[in-house]
Amino acid sequence: MFAYLFFLYFCILTNLCHFCMNKVQNTLVSLTKSALFGTALNLPEPLTASEYEELYHCAKHNGVMALCLDGIQRLPESQQPDKVLKMKWIANVGAIEKRYADKQKALDMLMDILRPDDIACMVFKGFSISRLYPVPSHREFGDLDIFLYKDYSRGNTAFRKNGIHVNTENHHHAQCRINGILVENHAAFLHNSNSTFERKLEQIAQKVREEQQESPLFLPPLHHAAYIAHHASQHFFTNDCNIRLRTICDWAVILQGEGKDWHYSDLKKLLQHTRETRMADIMTTICQHWYGNVSHDTRKQLKTFSERNKNLFIKAIFAKKYQRKDEKRKWVRYLGHIYKQIVFKPLRKALSKKYTK
Repeated sequence: MFAYLFFLYFCILTNLCHFCMNKVQNTLVSLTKSALFGTALNLPEPLTASEYEELYHCAKHNGVMALCLDGIQRLPESQQPDKVLKMKWIANVGAIEKRYADKQKALDMLMDILRPDDIACMVFKGFSISRLYPVPSHREFGDLDIFLYKDYSRGNTAFRKNGIHVNTENHHHAQCRINGILVENHAAFLHNSNSTFERKLEQIAQKVREEQQESPLFLPPLHHAAYIAHHASQHFFTNDCNIRLRTICDWAVILQGEGKDWHYSDLKKLLQHTRETRMADIMTTICQHWYGNVSHDTRKQLKTFSERNKNLFIKAIFAKKYQRKDEKRKWVRYLGHIYKQIVFKPLRKALSKKYTK
């Protein structure tokens, strides 16, 4: 039995380590590059109607629909998708932009609720990262994540005073809706502050409160980079290697400020002896490979990575199927569940040990 499992792991690892992106996936990366950095784009080989349909679902799955459309609109008319798909795409991106405006309004209302009680509010994750994008409303995210420091309970009370229902069933965060937008009030900046690095991030969050006078508060660029590395490693190591192209886009826009707002050497010191340093180096290596936006000084600080490490991460981005769960047959989902329990969970533990060395 052990020999069989070992052979199975070997096959899985071999498959993960030899991954070649197809035409649609390469096009998706090129389109996001054009959207993020304003580069000119001309596809060497135009996509067919079916390939554009696959591109649409791939972009939707990876949370980069709006970025992808920005890139498509830079293409010559002859290389763009047919009118029906393009109008469908534009409608979806319009909904994303409207949702962003609703979130901005919800944040303003949130500040108005907390300000009378003098409650400091840090905004992190999606909304915070969107501020770094060329078009902030084109960075897709779900809810508003806030941290009220030691005023978690006072914040919930303030929401209730304003007639807002607050759900506190989850011990990690309370949930409420403001202007139709889900707001998650986190009881702690990080759910598990076990490692030295996680405790450092907690201390940084406290320091931000002292340095920035007015809410909403945001992490400084260097510490924002550290948080993204931490969040990406959490998704990669605790959610069956679950990662999206959107995460790489986040890292790419963070790297744009490297050398001006922060330095990679400082990030390496902050992440020293953690799995997050390996995660940061892998994402930076991929950004250099795809976007070419990594400075020479930063490239010199990267550790030498084998193709295995880079390809493992890239496959984790593109290996998932793009169809909805209800389109999959039950037996496929059942086999997927077995595969997850028998293969991915032990594999995840093995990879986690490797990256923490």
